Formats: sequence, structure tokens, C-alpha cells
Amino acid sequence: MKPNRITGSALARYVQCEASAFLEQDEQPYSEAARQGHRIHTPLEYWSLGARVEDIVARSHPDVRAQIPSLLEGAQRAEVEPLPGLPVAEVTFAFNPLTGKARILGAGLNRDYSGFNEGEWGGTADVIGLHDGGPAVLDWKSGKWIKPPRELWQMRFLAVCLQGVLGAPSGVFLAIHSTRSAKTNWQMAEPEDIAKWRQTLMNVGAAHAEVMAGREPAPTLGSECRFCASKNHCPAWIGNAP
Repeated sequence: MKPNRITGSALARYVQCEASAFLEQDEQPYSEAARQGHRIHTPLEYWSLGARVEDIVARSHPDVRAQIPSLLEGAQRAEVEPLPGLPVAEVTFAFNPLTGKARILGAGLNRDYSGFNEGEWGGTADVIGLHDGGPAVLDWKSGKWIKPPRELWQMRFLAVCLQGVLGAPSGVFLAIHSTRSAKTNWQMAEPEDIAKWRQTLMNVGAAHAEVMAGREPAPTLGSECRFCASKNHCPAWIGNAP
């Protein structure tokens, strides 16, 4: 049994329930909230790459053009400097859950994960760099309700990958920048946090390997079920949905 493509943005679901990585998935509608989030991410990506403000405004979607000055003002306050020798924006990582090794697949790939090796998981960081002298991952969020960065498996995954690429057991600053409030929530992921998260990811990878070798995947109900594209095909969800 072969798993679905596993990415950092869906990792909370896969950590909760191994079956969600193998069950059939329904196509998910592209919501207006998702479209608006993409419209906001695009000018911030241009800014991260050093584009001029007038060019950013000109290339932005008309629905967000008026927000650009405040977006960029908030982004400038995030205080992230480039990491020498590494890309800055839209950086895609590949992670091998059996070895715990990570690499940079590229930048500006628009979530094209076709370059992954068999079994690798992927995730894209909006921005990586240096903050207060240490490696950092910054993510732009446009939603109303945003968890602290250390609580998000997406950010934990990116911290594991960035530390692995740098090859040093340092901590990693994690930040969520809210485009609604123009505030940035910084938290430090200590080396022991990252080691624990890496081990959890490797445990999930080992469980997936068992399923691929013939074991039946075990569905697990939990808070992530409502977001799962496989819930209509899940024996645990069908008949037990709230």
C-alpha cells in the first residue's frame, strides 16, 4: 500500500492518524479564504525576494492592493535577515522520515513536489533566515484564529528541516506573522524540542513503512478529522462523526 503525498501543512493529521495517509481522498474545494491567503502571500514573497514596493503593488491582486503598505510595514518589523548561502523565500524542504535527514529541494517551486525522492515528505517555508543571531522560520498567516508557532506541526516540521540542513544542533526561532494584526509571534524551539519532534516524525515514518509492508493502517479519531480529505472513506469516522 502506497501513501498519499505527505506535506508539512497536513502533518498534524498524519501524526494523529496513520490511516489518513493511505485512505482515498476526496478533492477539496479551493475556498475564497484560501484564494485570499494566496493573494496576500504573493506580495510578501516578492518583498522577501527584494522587489521594489511599486513593483509589488503593480503585481498584486486588486483585492489586496490597498493593503500592501501595511503588510510590508508589518513584515519589515519581523526582523529576519538572510542566511548566508541559502534562499530566503518560498523554500521547499524534503525530509526522509526513515533517516531523519533533510535537504532543500529549491525555492519558488509553487508547491511543486515532483523532485522528491521516493518516501520523502515535503514542506515549504514562507521565509527562512536569521533572527536575533539564530536560524529562523517565518510563516505568513491570514486567518482569524492562529495558534502559537510551537504548537503547529507545520512549523515543527520546518524547524526539524532547517536544523538538519544547517547541520548543527542549534535552536530555531519560529514565527507566525499575522497579516490581519501586522504582529509577529516569535517563539524559540530549543534543540531538545526539535529532537523530540524529529523522533515523532520518524516514528510516524516507521509506522507508514509497516503499512506499506502489509499491515492494515489504524484509523484514529481526533481533532484533525474535520479537516481530513479521507473522512468519507474512513471506517472510524463513518457512523461516529459528531
